[in-house]
This record gives sequence, C-alpha cells and structure tokens, in this order.
Amino acid sequence: MKPAPFAYERPASLDAALALLAQPNARALAGGQSLVPLLNLRLTEAALLVDISHLPELKRIEARDGVLVVGAAVRHVDFEDGAVPPVLGGALQRIAGAIAYRAVRNRGTIGGSLAHADPAADWPPALLALGATIRVRGRGCGGARSIAAAQMIVGALQTALAPGEIIEAIEIPTGATRLVHYKTCRKPGDFAESITCIARHGETTRVVISGHGQIPMLLTEAAKAVPARDEAALRQAVAADLGARGAALTDYHRQLHVAGVVRAAREFLQ
Repeated sequence: MKPAPFAYERPASLDAALALLAQPNARALAGGQSLVPLLNLRLTEAALLVDISHLPELKRIEARDGVLVVGAAVRHVDFEDGAVPPVLGGALQRIAGAIAYRAVRNRGTIGGSLAHADPAADWPPALLALGATIRVRGRGCGGARSIAAAQMIVGALQTALAPGEIIEAIEIPTGATRLVHYKTCRKPGDFAESITCIARHGETTRVVISGHGQIPMLLTEAAKAVPARDEAALRQAVAADLGARGAALTDYHRQLHVAGVVRAAREFLQ
C-alpha cells in the first residue's frame, strides 16, 4: 500500500525542525522503521514529515560524570558497532545487536524507539531498569524539559510527549553494576513476545518486563526475590506483581513473562 499524501521537509537545525513540528499534524521522521510502515498501511497519517535524522544536535554521544548522554538520532548500529562507549560491560551493545535485523538497525534510532512506544521495543524496558532520563524539546514547554523513563510511556504507542515535542537526548546512568536483557520471540528478528531487563544499582535490584501489549512495568516483588536465588519464590513474586495490572494478558503470555524473568535472573546471578 501507499501512504496518504504528505509534505516533506529536511530542516538545517533543531530550532527550524521544532518550528515545522508546531504545524498541525506534523510528524518527526528519523529512522522511519516504525512510522513509515504505519503510513504505508494508513494506520496513521501526517500532513508534514519533518526529517530530523541528520541533525547534529540529535547525534551527540558523550560520557561524563557517571552519565552517558545519547542523542535521539543515534542509531542502533552506533551502539552495536562501538560508536557509543561500551559502558555497563557492553550491555547496551548487546541490546542493540538483538533488535530486529541489521537493515533495521542501520536506520532505526534510540529516540524513535522511545517515541513510538511499541511494547515489543527493546530500549524502553532497558532504560526504565537503568533509571534513564529523557530530555525533550518543543516550542510549547518553555523550550526544554526532562521526563523520567518511568513516566515516559503511558500506554501502548502512547508517550508523555506533548504535541510538537521531540526527544533530544537520553541520559543513561552508568553506575549500574550489571544489566541483563532477555527476550522471547518466535525467531530472531521477530517482535518480542516478552522482554525482561534486570539491573543492579548498588544494593538495589530493578526488574522490568514488557512485550505483547504490556508497556514497561517495574516488578517490585520480583526485584526483592531475585537476590534470594529461589526460583519458586521468584515465580510467585512475578505473578503477584502482574496481578490486576496484567489482567489483559492471556495465561500463555503471563507464563512467558514468568519464564522470562526466571531465565533473566539465572543469567543475572551468574
């Protein structure tokens, strides 16, 4: 299928891009790996696509003061191939390398993954587990603001971004001593049916799940159970965490999440 007609602009600066995005029904275009298929299927429409993939303001990569600052237009392949510093024991590189296929990773961006908020995406649960902060820019929010990863995604394909806002950069704390990412899918490159991320921050453990319609969710009871190395107790803890919040899940997908957490915990505790 073909998309509905739209205009296309490739601004020379971030300020120019924000001015264009203030227009009605304007959409930002970076890698396009999520947006373009939706346009082609006419599941969404845009009057104007604003190409931000080339803007240097969105390609920043800097490690300083225990924080890795990554511009929204940094591609998955930039992590995979080492353009991004290998912090956290190379965990971010491994996450990027597990995303879809190389052709997708060549164009897809970390900011686009967050802004699209697909429950099957790999970056949102990892960034939540790490306690990342999302810096956004827009013309209607005083210019710039920060959103905690825990508040960024409010529903499937829904974020806390206001109209005309875009993600500028992601600030990733590098103080975590361990990060494990475990994904369940039918074959390599498929959309994830279950994702588990476990991170250790000093004496604190964070467990996050997502996938198959489930937006990233912190599992507080599971986080307490992981260090105990008791898999039966961990299974019960995950089930308790899901509780009513997982009411829309089938028994099959509940079991996938439980199994994913248990397997991620085994790797985490090695």
